[in-house]
Amino acid sequence: MKYLALAALALASISTPAAASSNPYGLYVRVDTGASFSTSGGQDLSNTDFGTSAIVGAGVGMRINDHFRVDGTLGYRGWYHPSYSGVVLGQNASAKADVKSLDALMNIYFDIIKLDRFTPYVGAGAGASYNSVSNFDVSVNGQQIGSITNNDQTSFAWQVMAGTNVTITPNLALDLSYHYFDAGHLSSGNTVAGTSVSVPRLSADLKANEIQIGLRYKF
Repeated sequence: MKYLALAALALASISTPAAASSNPYGLYVRVDTGASFSTSGGQDLSNTDFGTSAIVGAGVGMRINDHFRVDGTLGYRGWYHPSYSGVVLGQNASAKADVKSLDALMNIYFDIIKLDRFTPYVGAGAGASYNSVSNFDVSVNGQQIGSITNNDQTSFAWQVMAGTNVTITPNLALDLSYHYFDAGHLSSGNTVAGTSVSVPRLSADLKANEIQIGLRYKF
């Protein structure tokens, strides 16, 4: 009996850490990447989208119960390259620019049901974005005639999402998701670089359909 009791205690000491690690609640960290496919720019750029950008992101969150999670995330989309070409006053005109967006969002998720390793969910988030327009070059008949000054601004940002978690280990999950992301408002500068010549601001709302993949590690 003495040896049986000692064996039981040894087994308990080994299994205790594993039991603790399987606790589904608590803090987690996440990293994410993906692709952002912008929709119509809206307003002054109603017939122009911003193209496609890669996404990189990271965050910290907490699982509250079996269904709800919350996290705060930072996301960077720095590779949109909008362009325009057309005939203006009988001349072939074109323009191109670089658009970047850095966002900070608070998100809430509802895990619908657990199906073996898969847990589908829906979610929403809101926060702020820092949007930049730079390298805004204008050309006529193939010759660059000037650059519009850079401009940065902060705007309200939000997203809605749907996806699924895929359990890899008790502590590690793969996150596959679709997002509709709205980074809010952005606009160009209003002067030609290096001169005092004023030009109208070109403004738009940055909206995108996105596919993301991430890893989430629970402590």
